[in-house]
Parts: sequence; structure tokens; C-alpha cells
Amino acid sequence: MTATSNVQGTEAKLSSADRRRATLAGSAGMFIEFYEYGIYGAMAPIIAQVFFPQDSGPVGILATWAIFGVTFLFRPLGGIVLGVLGDRFGRKRALLMSIWIITIATVLIGLTPGYAAIGIAAPVLLLLLRLAQGFSAGGEVSAAMTFVGEHAEPRRRAFSVSFVQVASFAALLCGTSLGIVLTSLLDDAAMNSWGWRIPFLVALPLGLAGLWIRRTIGETEVFEQGKKEGKIGNSPFREMLSTPANRRNVGIAMVLPILNGVGYYVIFNYLPTYLSKSLNFAASTSFIITSIGLAMLCLS
Repeated sequence: MTATSNVQGTEAKLSSADRRRATLAGSAGMFIEFYEYGIYGAMAPIIAQVFFPQDSGPVGILATWAIFGVTFLFRPLGGIVLGVLGDRFGRKRALLMSIWIITIATVLIGLTPGYAAIGIAAPVLLLLLRLAQGFSAGGEVSAAMTFVGEHAEPRRRAFSVSFVQVASFAALLCGTSLGIVLTSLLDDAAMNSWGWRIPFLVALPLGLAGLWIRRTIGETEVFEQGKKEGKIGNSPFREMLSTPANRRNVGIAMVLPILNGVGYYVIFNYLPTYLSKSLNFAASTSFIITSIGLAMLCLS
């Protein structure tokens, strides 16, 4: 998602309250997007039993994590599609669309029957819904950070945008914390039957709250100014790749997150599964260990 010019000329029009609401709106959507990543990772051992009961042991676990991994292939597509939408029609429209997609897909996962009820259709539906979530997450990151950055004061822009990233860490923390609560209150039979669905269904009120927050926020002044001056391009994606310097910057922006992302998802998403399945930790203990790490990440 590209930024329009004349940022400096529009900043005086925004009050501190406007900036805080914009930061909240951007962060709220990121929280909901990555809350789902947290609960999927936390519930992966149970999801394997529900959707791949015919594949015992590590095979079912691998299939469950393969579905998690393949969704990353759709994140660039979501970034491109929703990024172009945000550049042409406004950041707010892209933000609203991304939160609609993630909310609907997450709730539908919580409602999807298992393999015992509908056979092979169960993992197929799980895959399709996870692909939708990957598409949404790809668009959310660029849209939220652009939205918050364009509302922020220049001297506090990095600080304001950091709340968007912290929201994703806090979402994973809440997802694993909910796992702690559920595994403490419910036995294995209840968790495998219906308890694992609760975190996914909780996405409905979270998503509606996020939608309400975002609908109450106006479009960024930077985008509105660019629109008035006729500086909104007809083909933002083509313009982004139009020069060698732009292509180099895009390449750097794509490679750098890989260095962080691989370790991040292995440690904070896969760790509960590894601790419970490979090291025979209790599920609640696995969640507590992961939660401590996430809490430290939020603070840092």
C-alpha cells in the first residue's frame, strides 16, 4: 500500500483524540486477525483429532500445520488486492473488508463439523477458510500500518505504528490464555467435542466490536488530500514496481519479515504443540510457557 504526498500539510488538522482513535482502529483489527492465529496454534492438537482422526500421531499434526502454513501463500495476494483497494478507494474501505473476512472465516471454522460428521469435506472446508484468513491477514497488515502511520504525528509515527504490531502479539497472548482457561475448566472429552470451538466463536463479538470502532473513524487526511489533488493513481501496483529503486525497496520489505517471521511462528504458534506432543507437557503448562514468552514480547 503506497502513501500519498503532502503528509505534513494535513497533520495540523488532526487532534490528539483523532490520532488515538485511529491508532485504536488500526490496532483493533490487527488484534482480531492474529487472535485467530493464536487460537489455531493453541488448539492444533485438538484440531488434528477432529479433522484428521484417520491419521494418527504425527501425521494428523503435520496435516493440521500444513493447512496453517499454506495460508501464508495467500497473504501476498491479500496484501496486493486490499493494498490496491486502499490506495484507490481509501484505507478505511480496505480495513473494513479485511476485518469482515477474518471474522466470518474464523466463526465458520468454529461451526464446521468434524471428519466424523462430514468426512473429507471437513478438512477441505478448514483449508478454504484458512486461505480466506491468510488473504485477510495479508491485506490487514499493510492497511492498518498505513492508516495509523498517516494519522500519526511525524515525531511519534514509529511509536504509534508500534501499537499495531503489539496488538498482534497481544492477540496471540489472549489466544493462548484462553487455551489455559479452557483446558483448566474442561476435560479432554469436552475439549475434543465442543470446547475447542469456543475461541473461534468468540471472534464474532470481537469482530463486531472491531467493525464498530473502524466505522466510527474517518478516512486519513493524507488520502483525502491526494484525492482532491488528483494524485490517486489508477494502477498503484504497477506504479509501485515502475522503477528499479521501488523494486529494490519492495524486495527488501519482503525479505526482512521472513527473517523474523519463521522463528516467531515456530516459537509462539508451534511451541504448545511441540511441548504437549513431543515432550509430554500438560496442555495447560504448554500454554503458560508460551504466554510468558508472549507477555515479554509485548513489553519489549
